[in-house]
Amino acid sequence: MANPIKVPIEKAKQLAIDIGADAVVVVAFRGDSFSTTSYGKDRRTCQAFSRVADLIHDDIAHGVIEIPDL
Repeated sequence: MANPIKVPIEKAKQLAIDIGADAVVVVAFRGDSFSTTSYGKDRRTCQAFSRVADLIHDDIAHGVIEIPDL
C-alpha cells in the first residue's frame, strides 16, 4: 500500500468557502490509498457530514463503491 494520504480540513473549508457550500466531502486518491475529509459550516453540519464521509470511506474500503484502476 502507498503512503497514507490526508486532506487537511483547512483545504476542505477553503473549498466550501470558495464555492459557497454549507458542507463539502472530499475523497482523495493516490496510488492504492484514499481518504475522505469533510467540512461543515457549523458543529451540527460538520457532525452530519463527518458521518457521510465515514460511510463513503467504508463503502470504498469494502468494495461497495468501486474505484477504477488507473
